[in-house]
Amino acid sequence: ISEHVFDDTNCREFMAYADANACNPAYVGKPQEDSSVENTYSYAFVADRIDVINDLPMANKLNGICENYYRQIAEPYYDMKVEWFEIPHLLRYPPGGKCGLHADAENWNQEEYQWVRLIDRDYSSVIYFNSDYSGGGLAFPDLNIRIRPGNGMIVTFPTDHRFTHEVEPVIEGTRYSCVMWAAAVGTDRCNKMVTEHIVRLRA
Repeated sequence: ISEHVFDDTNCREFMAYADANACNPAYVGKPQEDSSVENTYSYAFVADRIDVINDLPMANKLNGICENYYRQIAEPYYDMKVEWFEIPHLLRYPPGGKCGLHADAENWNQEEYQWVRLIDRDYSSVIYFNSDYSGGGLAFPDLNIRIRPGNGMIVTFPTDHRFTHEVEPVIEGTRYSCVMWAAAVGTDRCNKMVTEHIVRLRA
């Protein structure tokens, strides 16, 4: 957990951006055998998704802050190097918004009776822009951990099933956040091709 990585001005700017720009229902990306990703909607994931990828100034600002965070904080802490990270997108959770229990890079395969890695994500990071809402905590039930987000906070954790997590339902107010995923140098790759929407830090 890293606090105040985003200052209050940046937090207000990104929240205003989320409210002023077009959004779509948040979706879950399901990797396919050909390395493509099929986007599907789930009743367990209730939020608005706001993409910044087509707004170059905003994307550059967000990507720059995230790159500095990875290089200065996440890499030393986890003793790793980030090869690339996916371009972040914003999420807005209204009252009732939630995200069900999941791991960010693995799915449970009932036939094989084991967890299977499906996408090249090694570390998840969640940026929080506000705290003036009730509910909406980040919970890791298997670890008995519940995090109450604060303004400008970033939480980073590995993407495997040990860190299965959920966003608890928002009770009152609106929860604003941003998510991104990073692939570390030297880890195994399960996909034949890298998504085009990345920021590459190392060759």
